[in-house]
Amino acid sequence: MKMHLRTAQGILLLYACMFSLTQADFGYITMINDIDNASLQVCSQFNPSFAPYPETLNPDSKGIRVVDIYPDPGCDPPENPDIYKGKIVFMKRENCTFARRAKIVQDAEGKGIVVVSEKGSVSPGADTTEYHEINITVSVIGNHSYNSLSAEMHKYGEDKVSLMLHAPEVQSWNVDMFVMWAIAVLACGTGAWAQGSAYAEQLSRMMASRSTGSSPNTKENKKKVPQITLVHAVIFFAMSSVSILLMYYFYKYMVYVIISIFCLASCIAMFDLLDGKFNKSPCFARYRLPKLPCMKSRIPFLSVVLFSICAAISIFWVINRKASYAWILQDILGFAFCVHMIKQLRLPSFKISAAILILFFIYDIFYVFITPFLTKNHESIMVNIATGSGGSSSEELPMLFKLPRLGHYAFRECVTITSYSMLGFGDVILPGLHVGYCANWDCRISINTVRRHTYYIAAIIGYGLGLILTYVGMFLMSTGQPALLYLTPCCLLSTLIVALKRKELPAIWKGKVKRRVEVTTPEEESESLMSNGDHDL
Repeated sequence: MKMHLRTAQGILLLYACMFSLTQADFGYITMINDIDNASLQVCSQFNPSFAPYPETLNPDSKGIRVVDIYPDPGCDPPENPDIYKGKIVFMKRENCTFARRAKIVQDAEGKGIVVVSEKGSVSPGADTTEYHEINITVSVIGNHSYNSLSAEMHKYGEDKVSLMLHAPEVQSWNVDMFVMWAIAVLACGTGAWAQGSAYAEQLSRMMASRSTGSSPNTKENKKKVPQITLVHAVIFFAMSSVSILLMYYFYKYMVYVIISIFCLASCIAMFDLLDGKFNKSPCFARYRLPKLPCMKSRIPFLSVVLFSICAAISIFWVINRKASYAWILQDILGFAFCVHMIKQLRLPSFKISAAILILFFIYDIFYVFITPFLTKNHESIMVNIATGSGGSSSEELPMLFKLPRLGHYAFRECVTITSYSMLGFGDVILPGLHVGYCANWDCRISINTVRRHTYYIAAIIGYGLGLILTYVGMFLMSTGQPALLYLTPCCLLSTLIVALKRKELPAIWKGKVKRRVEVTTPEEESESLMSNGDHDL
């Protein structure tokens, strides 16, 4: 059973490293009629990489005429292209990409498209080449907004109404970005601290066994902790590449597989973290179920209750994953998953940590910036996946933290559409493994020194700085950024600077502490601690 759970978690970790974001802004669509000049305004989401909205409304403008083909998705050219000429076209979101729809309307000399999403809004994305080829507005509105506009069109007639688009300038920095930064740093730091604490407890038990003269080869002390080697890092990198290609070509099927695995893995992660805290209490383990044939010991009754609660939260999220409040549950489950993965996976050396981060640094750059030159449609594979297969699917990968807009925001009334700050789990877990290694290293070298937690603190500072640089890059370039582009150098340099300052680079690079007997793994080190009296570097 544990093997199957670890396999599910490992598969999900592959997909946690695949997520990137596209740029999307919010604006207003104002419908006016020729009868009494009354207006109706709704929120929309658009991508300025296609064509931007004006920042202000022109009071002298008569607007742009409309044509409503909903519920047709607009994926095929119309029999009479003249119906699109000079107009903005309403259509349903399904079956094909935003770029395909926009290209059809543009070829018919249309002015823009408004895609109606019945299952939540997404960022209307495309590849770099398509952005250069399309120069009409591409907008997304919710079903409720469409119903309001449709009522106006039926009341006055399509030929008597027109649209005006505008997007007021908003402040670059929002409160939600700082909250997202805090959540990511907290998840990374908590998981790394939990890994370091578990490692410190292991060393303490070994030292206690040595001081009392008891045998260290107990079942608990011989318990293996999953570690990642250089071979594992390369294999993991290759599997991630295969996985992202599977998602690219079979998104509409694979997304449900990932949702299912996320539900299972996050449930197990939450239970493991909570049960690990509660089961140390004598009261928690007082009442146990009868011994079952397949179990080696009696299971505490409260553990069963706790697991049922965790399972209920995960299942409730799956059922209501498109509700307006689903982001809360997704963030809770995602936080538990990130902390659990960082706690469980132990890196043996700085060399392995650097290899993993550099490999996925290359991975992010390749699948965001290089793949548009290689794919048939010149589209970024990672951006295509991040936008739900280019907007052709209403399902999104649950591989990210989501946070609604907070504080003062020009489009406060638009948050019901889906105004989120987002950060992929992979941008927390992969650097978190490095921070966890730093926490372990602090434990290994602090047996006879007072300089505890130095590497851990430096790594956390580097991670936090890397996230800040990611946000800066996002605003300077006006597009979503692969976070590992900034996180990898910041995390590695922070550790490198401390190691050089303390003249410990060769030791931390190889993960070897020089004692009477040189050791290479935590298990060997624990045995060394019991068999040797000299613990100085």
